[in-house]
Amino acid sequence: MNPIVTVRNSFHCAVTENDAEQHPSSLPRKSQSMRDKLRELIGQPNVWLCLGGTNTWIKNVQILDVTNKTVTFRYEDETEREKRLWEKTTRIKNITEVEVKLVSYPKDTQRVAHIRGKLSNLLEQELEQE
Repeated sequence: MNPIVTVRNSFHCAVTENDAEQHPSSLPRKSQSMRDKLRELIGQPNVWLCLGGTNTWIKNVQILDVTNKTVTFRYEDETEREKRLWEKTTRIKNITEVEVKLVSYPKDTQRVAHIRGKLSNLLEQELEQE
């Protein structure tokens, strides 16, 4: 069983900057969907973005703002010597995929059984209190 469950939403945006500036409501549906999805994810944890031109995944981003044409987000980059916090603004059409990690759990079956036991005990206690 895979320890990370992901949802992948792929949208390819095909809108020119002139179209977006002059008629934001006439954006292609896929572009609107990506914009709407990014807006839903503002402030949410475990978001990964794929940047189109380089096909680079940026993991654990914090989406700060989404406009009709751009998305602004923060992410951490770590080397052996330092941690860096970046803030980037890019065009929405540069975002080709969005992934959200929904659940993560340990592979160790003993740990999973222990966690399940604890959760079962908590559920039983709550049911007894009702």
